[in-house]
Amino acid sequence: MMCVLIYVVLVSLNKLDSTHVKASRVMNVYVELKSGVPLSALLRAVKSMGIQVNDIQDIGSRSAETHGYILELEIMRPELGHVEAAEQVAKIEQVEFCEEMKA
Repeated sequence: MMCVLIYVVLVSLNKLDSTHVKASRVMNVYVELKSGVPLSALLRAVKSMGIQVNDIQDIGSRSAETHGYILELEIMRPELGHVEAAEQVAKIEQVEFCEEMKA
């Protein structure tokens, strides 16, 4: 009987966690910028979309053409979800590659 109770609790907590992550306004994205493009250009473009950058990790150059960063973003516009926000960042002219990082 105790095993059934533990199983039900674990399944419920997993579903609750998934729902919480989907509803979260904070997300991490991996972004590659064209080499030579200042990070400030990306930050200005992201801010103009209603997305706040909370943290930046410099990953370094992946090739001679790009430079990688991990950005922690907070979505300030309620109509934007994770997918839409990542698509908006990917459309920025200086961005070569953008992908949401799943936990």
